[in-house]
Amino acid sequence: PREYDVLASLAVNGGVAMVTFVGSFLTNNLPATVSDVADHVDHIRDVAGIDHVGIGGDYDGTNSLPVDMEDVTGYPLLVAELLDREYSDGDIRKVLR
Repeated sequence: PREYDVLASLAVNGGVAMVTFVGSFLTNNLPATVSDVADHVDHIRDVAGIDHVGIGGDYDGTNSLPVDMEDVTGYPLLVAELLDREYSDGDIRKVLR
């Protein structure tokens, strides 16, 4: 699919895909969760590489945010989820840059 082509091209052009927190973009089963956000981080990492994934909360563009991630105070929950998925400290720093 085209999505994979676009993500794979990030490794070539040095781009970064920002994971949105818009619930309906994360899952069909609202409300979205921190796990759903981490699933998208995993997907981009797997296709484009860890150097090409970031987070972009979209706090000003939606009313549908993951549970407990309604503002930046929820970021530690995402970090904990990524640690549980065996992301290294260095990889988490890359995602949070």
